[in-house]
Amino acid sequence: MFLRISQAVLHSRNIDKTYHYEHFKMDTKSTFASSGAEWRFRRNITNPSFRTNVLMLFDDNIYHHSKVFVDQLGQHAGGGEVDIFVPVHLCYIDMTIENMCGIQLGGQENRLTRLSTAMSGVAEIIVERTFSILLWTDFVYSLTGKMKLLNQLVDENQSVPRSPKIYLDRLLDGFDAGGLTKDQIVADVLDLFFAGTITAAITTSWVFKYLALYPDTQERAYQEIKETCVDGEVKLNDVSKLTYIEMIIKETLRHVGTPLTSRNLTEDVKVRGNMTIPAGTNVVMCFHELHHDSQYWQRPGEFYPEHFSPANERRRPKGAFNAFLSGPRICPGNKYAMRAMVFLIASTLLRYKFSTDEKPPKDLREMEYRYVFMLYPLSGFRVKIRQR
Repeated sequence: MFLRISQAVLHSRNIDKTYHYEHFKMDTKSTFASSGAEWRFRRNITNPSFRTNVLMLFDDNIYHHSKVFVDQLGQHAGGGEVDIFVPVHLCYIDMTIENMCGIQLGGQENRLTRLSTAMSGVAEIIVERTFSILLWTDFVYSLTGKMKLLNQLVDENQSVPRSPKIYLDRLLDGFDAGGLTKDQIVADVLDLFFAGTITAAITTSWVFKYLALYPDTQERAYQEIKETCVDGEVKLNDVSKLTYIEMIIKETLRHVGTPLTSRNLTEDVKVRGNMTIPAGTNVVMCFHELHHDSQYWQRPGEFYPEHFSPANERRRPKGAFNAFLSGPRICPGNKYAMRAMVFLIASTLLRYKFSTDEKPPKDLREMEYRYVFMLYPLSGFRVKIRQR
């Protein structure tokens, strides 16, 4: 029944989010908090930036920044454990800023760890306020000092220079047409950096951590890469052939992807059968529970990439896996993110092997997490790296 309800709600015309979602934002113009006609208008402006023919233009940048990441990772090879999140995050920051805004930031070469730290800090503060009733009041929030800290972190991210290209170019067209304000453009760009870099970085870091925890899975992935790629290098044309790497990413998202979302119903929703959810209802959909329901997953608590084999995906009902959401609010950059993640992971595994002293629990739901847009391990993303 939950699957039917979530599908009916996500694919309805109800796109307003709930639980005081105005606090899930970086400033008053953020699209995280926008809803209804405003959200749809802004999404229609930027959606063309994520069409397949446009995304193919990003391949050179994806290749370049991934190569920088792989080369720099060598400094950690042969040493002790290192937390891999910041290097991964800087790589995706470089990719996203150059692909969407035409800026060659050089975050990896210049070791701009402060940028990654600031963005992660903003994410944690946003999530904390969203789920803490006592912090919803601006007066109380100001007394804690968190509002000042949030504004400082946001200002630090806004200091990144920008020039128009593709995504940003479309926003500027909206400004010229009088449909968008300067503040809205700045907010949309900031939202893109957060949604497009932190989530990809957390997912990729989890993949490296899981591969370290499960060496047999890592070896199978490595063999796929060796058999698929020629001349000792992964090419963007190889991405579609790396099916097992994609299965690993999806299984990672099943365990640690965005755990929930919600909708404020502005109109009735009819669920298949005789059920109707009336307008005015707040519906919270917990995908973490859906992604671990034994009705749809053979080994719900295990790391089992075979959940996403072609045969298993055909058998599973539509909507049982919602890593990128579905319906009107589906993540517009999901194809771009998957392409970039597959390429970066494959390029890294071709040169390095990951291990860890940490032991996985029998059931991954027993691990300790904190919530930073996605589930983030309390133990961090610490792995050992060895040159192949």
